[in-house]
Amino acid sequence: MSIALSREGRFFDSRYPQLGCRGEVKFPLGHWKQGEVREYQLDCARGRQPLKVTIKEIDFVYDGVPHSLRFHWLLMEGRGRATDMRYVYSPLRGLVDVQGNE
Repeated sequence: MSIALSREGRFFDSRYPQLGCRGEVKFPLGHWKQGEVREYQLDCARGRQPLKVTIKEIDFVYDGVPHSLRFHWLLMEGRGRATDMRYVYSPLRGLVDVQGNE
């Protein structure tokens, strides 16, 4: 199964100007398939950093909401705070479950 989600991307995040990464992918928009993994090399303030986004489940029911999306976001192989995150997104609700090394 696959789903079209437009493009991957992230708007400017002013919370971490000293740690910012150009071209960072935070939400997996675009054409993805369940189980698909995409890897990126980001230009960050502290040098190039690896980012991996994995689609775990597409189009499933989460807490009664159909068409939800579960994905894994892994920056710098999970070394550091908020670098190994698991998200569930539900339509018309946004991110409904966030777990990771916050």
